[in-house]
Amino acid sequence: MLPQVFDTPRADHIENTLALFFDGEAAPPPPSVRQGYGEELHMLADLKRDLFPWRFENVMAADLKQTPRGDVLVVDNGKAVERIDLSRRPSIAGLPIITKALVQMHWDTQAQRRTLEQACATPGLVEQVATPDMVTAYCAQRADLRGYHRMLTAWREETSLPEMKVGIDRFLQAVNEIEDDSKAVLEILVAALDGAFRR
Repeated sequence: MLPQVFDTPRADHIENTLALFFDGEAAPPPPSVRQGYGEELHMLADLKRDLFPWRFENVMAADLKQTPRGDVLVVDNGKAVERIDLSRRPSIAGLPIITKALVQMHWDTQAQRRTLEQACATPGLVEQVATPDMVTAYCAQRADLRGYHRMLTAWREETSLPEMKVGIDRFLQAVNEIEDDSKAVLEILVAALDGAFRR
């Protein structure tokens, strides 16, 4: 069932994690949800260098732990340990919160892209303002977008209301547009930082 592109130890670890994640559910999700979520995890593991090209080496350790209140992702970056609470199956009641966040993210990312593209017209300007933290923020945003896309897709499949499906389709399109703008911003920032380091 695992794609051949994954190395066996990592693929086995992901499958074992999925088993812990889904097998303990009182009402297990349909097999398609588990398979889709598993494929997403494998894809994210394979794309981690693409998602976090700038600071990949700074993640010393990452571990998914089960607690009585839910799963927690523990990330050690060598300077601090961050604990991130994870929701197994977010409720569709959270849709208004996510859509509000996506609207703001869409506006902000479009504005940032326009600003950086205009700044590129002045040689050396972007190099003066670009920082590794900006790159990290947009890499993290791209990772968040994958989660938003997965949640919106699951909610679209769950709902039987046609108008809700249309609304979710619009936000899925917005997620794709934000992803395109985020990639463009990252390309400009990484090129500027590379240029600054070569001088």
